[in-house]
Amino acid sequence: IYDTASCLRILYGAGLRQEKDVAAAVDTLLNRLTTNAWGSEFLTTTGEDFPAAFMLSHALVQEGGARWEKWHGFLSARLLKLQNRDGSWTATSCLRGRTVPTACALLCLQTPLRVLPIQDL
Repeated sequence: IYDTASCLRILYGAGLRQEKDVAAAVDTLLNRLTTNAWGSEFLTTTGEDFPAAFMLSHALVQEGGARWEKWHGFLSARLLKLQNRDGSWTATSCLRGRTVPTACALLCLQTPLRVLPIQDL
């Protein structure tokens, strides 16, 4: 998921989101994540899922519309479900701990507020 999300973020940043193959890749990833194919495991243990969610959020918010709504609705619900009682998020493999998952989760949840995108820093 991380590899696909990072590639899509680069392609969106390069202005290629309208390309047929890019749109097909986004649709495939969203369908797999927002259904039980992969969605039930997304953000549960793998640390790379959190940066992947952040990169995909920053790509799709540029597009807006149905893809963005589908993604953000799924992601927001998923993040709130997995949030720890102290307000943090946890990953138990690779980028394990609370710091990176919490930072990425907060950036995802703030994305609709149109905080300065990473490419504009």
